[in-house]
Amino acid sequence: MPAWTLRAVGHDLSDPITGYDFGAKAEFLNFEYRVSESSQQSGLERFDILNISSYKPINYFFKPISWDFHISRQRKWIDDGRELVTSIGGALGYAVGLSDLNLVAKLDFDLDYSGLFDDKFKFQHGVSIGIFKQLPKFSFAAGYSYMNYADGAFNSVNTEWTSFGYHFGQANSLNFNISHDSSARISNTSIGMKYMFYF
Repeated sequence: MPAWTLRAVGHDLSDPITGYDFGAKAEFLNFEYRVSESSQQSGLERFDILNISSYKPINYFFKPISWDFHISRQRKWIDDGRELVTSIGGALGYAVGLSDLNLVAKLDFDLDYSGLFDDKFKFQHGVSIGIFKQLPKFSFAAGYSYMNYADGAFNSVNTEWTSFGYHFGQANSLNFNISHDSSARISNTSIGMKYMFYF
């Protein structure tokens, strides 16, 4: 099930670090459209008005808080299907440098809006951990998250993801990613590839 992504401005942890701070992610007007053999499953997958984060490792002198923030329209698991919701959320945590790898752990919070909810709004909370490595020619990131709606209306969802990036030129990259969502009722695996170029 391929997906097409268009980003007006985009940089994530598997992209070249050129021009960005270490551990930074910035996406603006990120549009993702997923194509499926079933026309009912094709359509908008995600639209990020803003999706930014900073994962700077702490050290002996400085202990910066790692954080992220997003305003988006995205698909989430609701009951037995993936439905579009409007989401505003963020996270707070810390990143630690471990030799050549960096570990980040954070608490995640989302406020979602959808006409499918009885009260229109749902508060989602969870935890996530991840590791990332950024080098001039290669980047790697992987993580795990656990999210659950506060009122228990939806089973918890576990997500595992991995992303590899190979960089060439000043800011071009070829990235591969794998993600898996699971709960008591669903199990879904996605495999993707993207080529990033700047002009």
